[in-house]
Amino acid sequence: MNRFFLSLSISVLLVLSIGTGAAYAQVYKFELSNPSIPIAVGSNFDVKVFINTGGQAVNSGDALLIFDPTKVLINSAADGQFFEYFSEGALGGFNNKYLVSAWENPGHEKTAATDTLFSTLNLKAVASGSSTLKFDCTAGTDADTNINRSSDSKDIADCSALTLLTLNIGGGVTGTPTASPGPTAGPTVPAATSTPIPTNTPTPTPTAKPTNVPTATKAVTPTLYRAGNMSVTMTAVGVGVILTIVGVLAIL
Repeated sequence: MNRFFLSLSISVLLVLSIGTGAAYAQVYKFELSNPSIPIAVGSNFDVKVFINTGGQAVNSGDALLIFDPTKVLINSAADGQFFEYFSEGALGGFNNKYLVSAWENPGHEKTAATDTLFSTLNLKAVASGSSTLKFDCTAGTDADTNINRSSDSKDIADCSALTLLTLNIGGGVTGTPTASPGPTAGPTVPAATSTPIPTNTPTPTPTAKPTNVPTATKAVTPTLYRAGNMSVTMTAVGVGVILTIVGVLAIL
């Protein structure tokens, strides 16, 4: 029975120690932003860098990256906004190292118990083949990858727990797929507009010309005798009286 409890106690202690060590590892980690998309020669692609402080308060960190310049190049690094201040650039004097640094003002330490974004790298594939991206980290040194504890500025990065990222670079597929352009359309020919055939317009029946209408006879204006000639009037009256008398005598 005592042996059983002793074995059980040792097992529990081992589990707790392993769990505690895993929970408090201070590490960085790589991850492809689009792992399902093949990396083609000449394409650009992104790699995320995560930080995990194991729950400890830290005020700065440096990720010194090593890459193979015959296969890939690091174009730039974007701030993951874990710390307030950020810096990035190729390490002077080296063609295969790139330094990403970030830090906080005193009294504004940060903690991360899970993988938290530290930076996003943008790389370019320059040749096909397999290549690796890894952290330059040596225990007990400061001019490399480190995570600095805020209480005493000690580097607590666990170099043995850092992992590398393997990049398989091929050809024929772009890092970021783009829609394939369709066949180039030829010049647009306007469709011929069908012109309706005009219906036959009936020829108008010629209208007979009217026969010559005789010119209306010009009315003759009667000549009016001038009135008021007393001599003519008296002569006519006299003749009438004489004829009357002759008629009466003839009757008698």
